[in-house]
Amino acid sequence: MISRILLVGIFMLMLVMPAMGAGNTNFDVKQGTTVLGAGDNVTIGVPIIINVTYGNWDPGTKNYSIGIGDTYYPIDNELTSGTFTDGVYYVFGTTYTPNVAGKFYVISQCSLGTDSGIIDFDLHAQQQNAVPEPATIAMTLMGMLAIIGFVWSRKEE
Repeated sequence: MISRILLVGIFMLMLVMPAMGAGNTNFDVKQGTTVLGAGDNVTIGVPIIINVTYGNWDPGTKNYSIGIGDTYYPIDNELTSGTFTDGVYYVFGTTYTPNVAGKFYVISQCSLGTDSGIIDFDLHAQQQNAVPEPATIAMTLMGMLAIIGFVWSRKEE
């Protein structure tokens, strides 16, 4: 009975933990002009632009860090970090270029004294193979046929 209560308590803490913190934090993550969300696929070798907005935090000096992780926490590869003060909005930006296929997490961590907040979402890096458009294939074939026809007509003369 006690173990069930303990498990339910841990589960509830896991649900509430991402919402903890004295303010709010928002991601704006793009690859090229494509806005990314949780679970989206990204292309290896193409930079991802990460902007994080921190706002409405209680007065005081806040420490923040933005990075990449193999799991939702901790940050394995810190991209930027610093401090900000007062309860106004701050936007911090950085970039990251995925270089291996697989799942990774974009993570933002911010703390004010003992209050802290961690938000994250996962992305999936994958290799994109270039696939030519049908019109490109058609024009290439027409060009090749034109060259073959030209050479063939020269041979007959």
